[in-house]
Amino acid sequence: MKLSASAMGLALTIALSTCLPMSAQMPAFDAAQFAARQKSLSLRIDDAVLAGRLSNSEGDDFRARLKKIADTEAKYKDDGLMSNWESVVLSFQMDGLSKKLEAQLRQRQTPSQNVDGLSVDLNQRIDDAQDAGQLTDKEAMAFKEDLDKVAGKEEKFRRSEGTLSEAEKLELSVDLDLLSKTIEDKLANRLVDLPNIDKSKMDLHNQLVQAKDGGKINQAQYLQLTNQLDRIYKLEADLKASENKLTTEEAAILALEFEQVGNSLNQLTKGK
Repeated sequence: MKLSASAMGLALTIALSTCLPMSAQMPAFDAAQFAARQKSLSLRIDDAVLAGRLSNSEGDDFRARLKKIADTEAKYKDDGLMSNWESVVLSFQMDGLSKKLEAQLRQRQTPSQNVDGLSVDLNQRIDDAQDAGQLTDKEAMAFKEDLDKVAGKEEKFRRSEGTLSEAEKLELSVDLDLLSKTIEDKLANRLVDLPNIDKSKMDLHNQLVQAKDGGKINQAQYLQLTNQLDRIYKLEADLKASENKLTTEEAAILALEFEQVGNSLNQLTKGK
C-alpha cells in the first residue's frame, strides 16, 4: 500500500538528514541524459524571456537556479562516482525547477521564431521521459500524436502561403506551450522505476555471498544483512502494489535503503 503524504515527507526528511556515503555503487548516473535536460530547460527559459512569458529578472533567477543544480552535480562527481541517492536528489531539483517554471509562465506575448526548435525540444523531452520510465508507452504515444497535430497545422499554414505569418507562428507557439505544460503536469507526480533495480539487487546480494564465502563476514552478519535486503524487497513490493511503479519519493527512500545496506557491508569488510 502507498505511504501517506505526511509519512512520505517524514521519511524523506529522515532520509536526507541521515544520508551516508555511497559504498556499494548503484546504477550509473546518466550524465548525457541529465545534460540534455539541463539544455532543454535552459532553452525553455530563454524562449520564455524572449516571448514575454518571463521578465528579464525572472529569467536570470531561473538561470541562477539551473546553475546551482549544475554546481551540485559537479560537487557530487568530484570523487568520480555518482550514487543512486545523489542521482535522485538531482532529479528532485530538476523536476522542482521545471515545475516552478511552468507555474510562473504567463501567456505568450510574441511568437517563437523557432517553432521547429520548440517541437524538436518537446519531442526529445517525451523520449527522455519514456526512456526513464516517467511516461508509459501509451502516454508517450498520445503526446507524440498531439505533437504531430501541431506539425500538421504548421504544414497546412505553409502550404497556403509558403511561409508562416507572425499570427500563425504565435498560434503554433501557444499550441506547443500548452502541450509542454500538459507534459510537465503529468511528470509533476511522475511514476518511475529505479534504473536496473533488479540488477542492482542481485549485485548487492552477490556481494554479500562473496563476502561470507571469503570469510569477510560471518554467518550471523550475513543473515542480518540479507534480512535487511528481504525487508527492502517487501517494502518495494508494497509500494508498487497499486501501480507497479514507484513515485520519485518512494524511489528515493528505496535508494537510500540499498545504499545503507551496502555501507554496512563495506564497514564490516573494511580492512579484512
